[in-house]
Amino acid sequence: TSAMRDAKNRGALIERTREMCGVTIQVLSGEEEAQMAYGGCAPEGECGVIDIGGGSSEVLCGRDGQVRFAASAQMGAVRLMNRLAGDDSDPVRLIEAAREVVHPVAAPAREMGERKWLGVGGTITTLAAMTWGASKYTPDAIENCPITREGARAWLDRLCSLTVEQRKDIKGLPAHRADVIAFGAAILCAVMDEVGAQVVYATDHDNLEGMLSQAG
Repeated sequence: TSAMRDAKNRGALIERTREMCGVTIQVLSGEEEAQMAYGGCAPEGECGVIDIGGGSSEVLCGRDGQVRFAASAQMGAVRLMNRLAGDDSDPVRLIEAAREVVHPVAAPAREMGERKWLGVGGTITTLAAMTWGASKYTPDAIENCPITREGARAWLDRLCSLTVEQRKDIKGLPAHRADVIAFGAAILCAVMDEVGAQVVYATDHDNLEGMLSQAG
């Protein structure tokens, strides 16, 4: 989604895909992506959703499945890793670099009052698996796993103290995420600080379910 939004040649890719596969790609805006995520996971009542991806992160607030606030920041785990040239040795530097971009997006959500926060996307589901120490990822293993603000920061500090190879020994952390997980954790810390969330509950339900629901 974020990569397609940024790509200068997305029109050519869409046309080539249509020619080869007979499929027409719809490119969602950041706000549309955010609303899809909310529709996929939000329960009844007041709820907020944090969605951290590779290229962007979304923050949403709503009630009874209806979005009242949705915003997207061009700051995902891979984008932050590229911006800092892969240097994840300093957790404070990571959080501040993330906060610089997510602040305008996340801060308004704080004004909407306290609410339950859900977290979707690879960063949050991976941190949930790490928190539970799940040797094999399954949706049921991480569903509603609480990640506190202190817990997210503790994971970030630990990750930044380890090499990529050392991180691969952490149960619940897939080897292919070992190089990027600290950057995602820093974004989560920054967003939780900005929206005032003390805890985020991980969920495997996301914008895929939201799109299916919208399609009827």
